[in-house]
Amino acid sequence: AGSYSEKLPEWFGEVFEHLGGKVVGKFNYSYGTTDWSPQIASIKALPQKPDAIHICAVLPDVGILIRQLRANGYDGWVAGCDAFDDKSLEGTVGDPKSLEKVMFATHGATGVDGPIDKFLAQCKADGYKINGIFDALGADMVQISYEAAKKAGTVDPAALREAIRAPGGYPGTTAPTISFAEKKGYPVKTVPVMGFADGKRVLITDTPPTFVPALN
Repeated sequence: AGSYSEKLPEWFGEVFEHLGGKVVGKFNYSYGTTDWSPQIASIKALPQKPDAIHICAVLPDVGILIRQLRANGYDGWVAGCDAFDDKSLEGTVGDPKSLEKVMFATHGATGVDGPIDKFLAQCKADGYKINGIFDALGADMVQISYEAAKKAGTVDPAALREAIRAPGGYPGTTAPTISFAEKKGYPVKTVPVMGFADGKRVLITDTPPTFVPALN
């Protein structure tokens, strides 16, 4: 389904191997999959049982995958990306115990009664239709553009671009500081890793990544 679902697992594998792990298999899938038996059969046929399976796909696909993996005896980690943010994940998976070894990296920590949750709740109370973490990312864009325009003293595109890339960055909604000084077109910010405990979302870490294959 394009670079989003194709490249993120590849980058996960690169980081995994950079940190001493080994990629033992790669499998294809399509959006809209409800029967994961071919992929699960291929996983079970591997000579070495994987410690983790990474997938970047949407709901309900990934929830169905987790459920079917557990039903087939896989008790390792399932690692994902921002689509796991979708609040329907828990309901699609069903058994809270099946979420115990699920983790995902995302744009900002939600579902933990944190600053982003409060921001989204206020937006909803003000009558806006909420689409999850994307609304908080939109807030980042507004905040950074506004502060950069104040710093530049103008909304001239070239001056605004340079101001956005000024050292030190700007405060955001999804992270305390978001900086474009280091990578120009890519933000440097904290990236939360979310997990589950007793069926509830928990924040595992929230730090800037130290090795990003796409930017190195």
